[in-house]
Amino acid sequence: MKPKTIYLDHAATTPIDERVVKLILKSTKDLFANPGGLYDEAILAKKALEKARKDTADILSALPDEIVFTSGGTESDNLALLGVVRKAKEDFPKKKIHIIVSLIEHAAVLEVAQELEKEGVLVSYATPDKDGIISPKTIESLLKTNTMLVSVMHANNEIGTIQPIREIAKVIRHFRKSNKMISPQYPIFHTDASQSALYLSLRVPPLGVDMMTLSSQKIYGPRGVGVLYVRRGVSLKPIIFGGDQEHGIRPGTENVPFVVGFAEALRISESKKASEFKRLTVLRDHFIKKLLDDVPGAVLNGHGKERLPNNVNISVKGMDNDFLVISLASKGILCSTRSACKTNNEKGSHVILALRGEKNLERESLRFSLGRDTTKEKLNTTVRELSRIVKEIKKFEKDIK
Repeated sequence: MKPKTIYLDHAATTPIDERVVKLILKSTKDLFANPGGLYDEAILAKKALEKARKDTADILSALPDEIVFTSGGTESDNLALLGVVRKAKEDFPKKKIHIIVSLIEHAAVLEVAQELEKEGVLVSYATPDKDGIISPKTIESLLKTNTMLVSVMHANNEIGTIQPIREIAKVIRHFRKSNKMISPQYPIFHTDASQSALYLSLRVPPLGVDMMTLSSQKIYGPRGVGVLYVRRGVSLKPIIFGGDQEHGIRPGTENVPFVVGFAEALRISESKKASEFKRLTVLRDHFIKKLLDDVPGAVLNGHGKERLPNNVNISVKGMDNDFLVISLASKGILCSTRSACKTNNEKGSHVILALRGEKNLERESLRFSLGRDTTKEKLNTTVRELSRIVKEIKKFEKDIK
């Protein structure tokens, strides 16, 4: 990045921590061998792989054999949904399969659900309230005797809303006990914690989830690495084939240097979690107040407090969000309109549409996501520039009328 750049798109991806870069470079040299080999170099790579697995498991309060390394969050989500549904179809060949996903999930969940619908799977979409929260009662109302999977993200990638995962897990556990129609392991509860990993607890026993997705690129780690936590006792069918790696669930030679880098990034993130949560919450609240006070037509999307400390999402009424992003970028301020995975979609943000239901607001949203290098001065500069841009556009529109 250029020295004076103000980077406010950490929800899309984070810069790689310099300590992680150094470790990856060293590992690339020292751990080049295939960990499936039987000679010393391969055994060294295998030990590094398993240490990274154990270190990751310890942070999650999980077991090492519950950690599956993947190529990223998208693959982990795909493996979770497709793996569970395919296993359920095998277990219950005569039963119609039903799953529940929230209406504001990442595309890696929503688009898989839509594909499964084409295959005959029944899908219920849980609707959020106006603040973007999925109520446990909503999930409870959608559960059926043939529900095999529920997927609700830990915190939303666009508006940062933190979901009541523990409470939803309790609803699902109670339903399991009372539902005599299927195996006691169903429905399985999956959460995508890619956005929350930097700021919220990832300990799976208190959360009560059966599967959890993590993405390295969201925690100052390398791209191309992710994790799917799979609770012991949960059975998945693989979605790719060609080997026995990762407990037979995810074939393919493991990328040991990047896996080691991921584990280090997760360790660093965990050590900074409490202090960064506190620091960024103060900056977030200051930023929100300044935006709503100084930017004409700005409204906050998502819950005022029950949101990630680094997330600020606003809609600026009457403004084209793509134009605003480009205008800010010309001033060295980098932000986004919605999930980076759907930037080429001209329909606007499905998350904002689900919240507000107001025409055009989904095309007027801006997402600012703060990070380790964010300062109050940078946020004040951002507000000043955005306010100036919006006021100039409104003046121009008024003049031509």
